[in-house]
Amino acid sequence: MRTPVLPTSAALVSCLALAAPAAASAQSPITLDAPEAEPPVPRLRLGGELGVGLGHRASQSLAVAGFLQVGAQITRQVGVFYQGGLLGFGFASDQDGVDPYAQSSHSAMVDLTFGNVAQVGLGGGFDYGGIVLCDEDTSLCTKYGREVRPSMSLRAAFLVGFVRDHARWGIPIALHAHTILWDHAAQNALLVTVGFSRY
Repeated sequence: MRTPVLPTSAALVSCLALAAPAAASAQSPITLDAPEAEPPVPRLRLGGELGVGLGHRASQSLAVAGFLQVGAQITRQVGVFYQGGLLGFGFASDQDGVDPYAQSSHSAMVDLTFGNVAQVGLGGGFDYGGIVLCDEDTSLCTKYGREVRPSMSLRAAFLVGFVRDHARWGIPIALHAHTILWDHAAQNALLVTVGFSRY
């Protein structure tokens, strides 16, 4: 006696129809949505930024800068990192006899992250390089040789980004205020930067 084929085929089609949604749900699509849990801490923190701004008492000139950040995100809110930078002054200066010059910056930073989208950090360290200080009243500038001088840094950033399983990633748009202490005076820079950040 011949066995009917139709019931067996129907059962096979039914099993495949039930298995297809389960297989689709097992796949994890790549999206920019945040995971269910915050990434584990402590975790590696990395960043880099480039920007332009103004120098104050530094020949009242256009300033450019690049920063590199390496450290750790200790908790969801608190991060600590080394911020190294290269700052250039003296561009488009309105004072005679002032040529562009550069300084390297080295700061230990501590910052707070708010709601994954904003950061405020403060730190200090030292700068190395030549310096030009200009008198605001007379516009006369004095050049100094290369020396190591203490410095302070303030950074405030807004981040456009997303959270993944192991870290938060973002594009920071930041404001940097950097001060180099020089005897009784100080050279200042106010810069706007953009870059990338793993935090």
